[in-house]
Amino acid sequence: MVIKRYISYTKSLKNRKFALCYDSIIYEAGNTDSPNFCKYIENFNLDITDLVQKSKPNIDKICNENYDRSWKRQISQSNKASSFNKYKTSICLEKHLTLTFNLKHKIAISRFRLSNHNLMIEKGRHLKLHKDERKCYFCKGEIENEEHFMIKCPYYSPLRLVLEKKCIEHCCRYTDLNEEQKFIFLMTNENESIIKALGKFISDSLIARDRIITYFFS
Repeated sequence: MVIKRYISYTKSLKNRKFALCYDSIIYEAGNTDSPNFCKYIENFNLDITDLVQKSKPNIDKICNENYDRSWKRQISQSNKASSFNKYKTSICLEKHLTLTFNLKHKIAISRFRLSNHNLMIEKGRHLKLHKDERKCYFCKGEIENEEHFMIKCPYYSPLRLVLEKKCIEHCCRYTDLNEEQKFIFLMTNENESIIKALGKFISDSLIARDRIITYFFS
């Protein structure tokens, strides 16, 4: 939105060549000593001189396409977003944010998606542990990432039963999916009952995990 407004403003200035503001925009475009908006849009491979000649629908299309490419490139290059990168393929409002259900469970989904949790894949990063050293407390040979926690770790099997039942009810092929496919299915699913079950599982399982680790491993 900011880019589009700037382009619209620049477009109007280009037609006022004898105004002081025209001199200002020319200076900004050529200023290489400090960051400015013209330099900023170069990150999206946008040519301001070319853009100001285009119609508003074309500007919208070009800006959206370039932003999507830039966003996807940054996500794919992020070490922290390895799980997020598996299922987040487009910029959109997530379904769980539009539903009305237990606020604690809704927050749990959002924090889990953003890796704002205490699983070793994230905590180990703060402890400067190599990724291969961020092991699950209950499965010593496995890295404790989001997929392992949600799909595989046997410690959460009793809590996982309700979630799995909901998945099977709405997808007859769920049991045939491999672990990664199940993880993506859960993180992208828009069925209200599955989303609610997912939120409860994440919230309850993380609480159970913290309690057992505090009691036995602290």
